[in-house]
Amino acid sequence: MKVNLNKEISNYQKGVVKDEKGKPVIMRDLIVMAINSVGPKEEWGKDNKIMAYNLSLRLMSKDEVELSIDEMKYILDCVGQVTSPLIIGTLNKWFENK
Repeated sequence: MKVNLNKEISNYQKGVVKDEKGKPVIMRDLIVMAINSVGPKEEWGKDNKIMAYNLSLRLMSKDEVELSIDEMKYILDCVGQVTSPLIIGTLNKWFENK
């Protein structure tokens, strides 16, 4: 399924979520951070690290990427472990609307 994750994230008041420097948070950047930082690294096997690396490269290579259902589930799991309900809820809604 093709999705564009290179988008700003709306907050609950229809404004934009911003980082500590006041810049808009981009969902794609947040996802890449999440899939590269979930859990103690010593628990990751080589295959999981390679998958996270390859998925990160694909996500950063273009605005719209093709994702499988399993990749979407993996992304939701990773993002859900490191972000707020606003972020995971927004991402889940974007995926459901595809």
